[in-house]
Amino acid sequence: MSWKRIGAYLGIIGPIQFIIITAILMTIYPFPGYNFFVNTFSSLGLTVTNGAPTPHHNILFAITCTFVAVASIPFFLALRTLFTKTTPLLIISGIGTILGLAAMPFLSALAIFAVDAFPFQHGIATQVFFFLIAIAIIIYSVAIFLNSEYSNLFGLIGIIIGILAFA
Repeated sequence: MSWKRIGAYLGIIGPIQFIIITAILMTIYPFPGYNFFVNTFSSLGLTVTNGAPTPHHNILFAITCTFVAVASIPFFLALRTLFTKTTPLLIISGIGTILGLAAMPFLSALAIFAVDAFPFQHGIATQVFFFLIAIAIIIYSVAIFLNSEYSNLFGLIGIIIGILAFA
């Protein structure tokens, strides 16, 4: 199996395990339970939740985010190889890859630095992660628009996701 295929699989496996583990964390969230309208994803990694010690939440949240960050490294490196037909595509995908890779340590850091124990570090890591990943997604969306092999719909979806990441 080629490294590009492994990168593509990791780009799928990382988010799937994130969804599964965060769903588990939501299910075992201390009373009165996890509420999408009240709690943030960062709440899943608290060391103390509603007065109850929850180090297992913190550990699982740190593991799942770090796994996504590590799995994203080969994914971004493989993704770059899909945009090499012209020099502008090569440059654009190179910038998108650099920004995507630069975002990954901050994804891991935002989970390792629980918001209740390290609010400043968590806040900075969260803001930098979402800024870098949003820009990377938007840049890759431009590459999709410029590549006739891909539907512009995918580029439009990427632009929307990138804008939402800023919100």
